Amino acid sequence: MEPLISIIVPAFNLEGLLNRSVQALLQQTYRNIEVLIVDDGSTDETYRIAQEFAQLDSRVRALQMPSNVGISKTRNAGMAEARGEFLTFSDGDDWTEPTQMAWYMDRFAKHPQAAMVSCGFVIEPSGKRNQSRKRGMVDQKEMLSLVSRPSGPVRGYTWNKCYRTAIIKKHHLTFDDDVKLMEDALFNTRYIMHGQHYYIENTPLYHYVQRDGSAIHAGVTVTKKARDIMVVNARMQHIIAAGRERQSKKSKQSISD
Repeated sequence: MEPLISIIVPAFNLEGLLNRSVQALLQQTYRNIEVLIVDDGSTDETYRIAQEFAQLDSRVRALQMPSNVGISKTRNAGMAEARGEFLTFSDGDDWTEPTQMAWYMDRFAKHPQAAMVSCGFVIEPSGKRNQSRKRGMVDQKEMLSLVSRPSGPVRGYTWNKCYRTAIIKKHHLTFDDDVKLMEDALFNTRYIMHGQHYYIENTPLYHYVQRDGSAIHAGVTVTKKARDIMVVNARMQHIIAAGRERQSKKSKQSISD
């Protein structure tokens, strides 16, 4: 039996774009997936479209938030419902190459020690791709550095990464809902602190659409952006420091035993 991958798709007022996104997921060459479309209180036909997909394909589930609560709470709701051994994300206005999930599973099979695998992406509509040729296993320290960078082959995004659900569940990892920017990098920082090995490669398998009307741009003032960046950076440093302290204590305890 192939492992199940849970794909969480947050969506808010995407009636004109959601069809392309979900169709791309259902056309994955790796078939054992569940697609959790989480509608964030849309005021258009987004939730109805999600329900139609659920009726047509048993691998799709349509969930709905009671109001527009934001992408962090929307992702958290999806994670709470995830049944897969592995978990990833796909924004409702983006799309995936048909081999993305198969690529994830192939890399996990070849590198069973990896806590996460990360692929490359294409920025749309410009078509710009990652330029880095870096590929292979990296340790915790390097992965933390890569997800904190605003450029490069990895960055803090969640949609170009596949996670082990057991790590998320065991450590009760969630997205912080009081920040509008870099919440994904913050989540990744927490996740990375619970593993030692990660696989990265810049094979472009995800299409990231940059839109002025997307959730990340909506209603976020310059002051709010500056505040969130400062808060997130401080939290990331605290998480890393606390994690390394725990690791040091475990290492000392192991030596004394």
